[in-house]
Amino acid sequence: MTITRFRWLRRGRSLIRRIFTHSQTDNSAYWKHRANDPGEAAVLYRNTEFNRCIRMSQFKILDAHLQKLPNVGRLLDVGCGTGVMTRHVSKKRTDLDLVGVDFAEMIDRAKRESVDYRNITWHSKSIIEFHDQADFNMVISMGSLAAIRYEPHFWQAIDRVSSQLAPGGTLLMVDPLHTFNFLARVKVSSVQVCQYLRARGFDVHQERGMIFWPIREMIANSSLNPKWTKRFYSMGEILLKIPGLERFSDYKTIIASRPG
Repeated sequence: MTITRFRWLRRGRSLIRRIFTHSQTDNSAYWKHRANDPGEAAVLYRNTEFNRCIRMSQFKILDAHLQKLPNVGRLLDVGCGTGVMTRHVSKKRTDLDLVGVDFAEMIDRAKRESVDYRNITWHSKSIIEFHDQADFNMVISMGSLAAIRYEPHFWQAIDRVSSQLAPGGTLLMVDPLHTFNFLARVKVSSVQVCQYLRARGFDVHQERGMIFWPIREMIANSSLNPKWTKRFYSMGEILLKIPGLERFSDYKTIIASRPG
């Protein structure tokens, strides 16, 4: 009973801290350490089935835009983690020249898990430091840019990736963008990002987001069995289609096209 009471007290304190405070402290060390976690837990959550559901949603969004890329085009995966999305693109578009960028700890693992993929180049750098002499037809961020919690660095990263786009190129962001402390990684809204990019001449629009965050809070790190995890996740995605409930999407989808 005492142990249970202590756990609830600790959870309560954590909840209060998340509601009333937000830290912009650099969290790169945290992500470097996560590279050692098994499977998708290195970049997502502890519930394996929940992670699989997230990836299926991300693949669906990404695939709709991949088909629009020119033959022998170039794609940059920002904060590629262990390379899951990069390898997915490689399977779908073998003609593309792909580049994945992340911390060395993540890139080392991505290389080990991608030995059979010949059209991927990996770079061990922060996105702010990264620069490629050739432009990209598409830059993707699947939850990565928003993980830069220090806001000035976040905007620097937005400038860096948008400057790497070729004329007519597309920036695809599927990122958790919030101003509510409880949900915020970087404390920036999707509206602010859209306004920032439009001010720089980009054609910007938003699509429906993904992950109903109340359900994510309940089960993403739980031991709920795969069958019920999938059911709850699917229910959340259905709820997001109801007018007025889009605000409960955790990840926002932004498509910004550079004038060509």
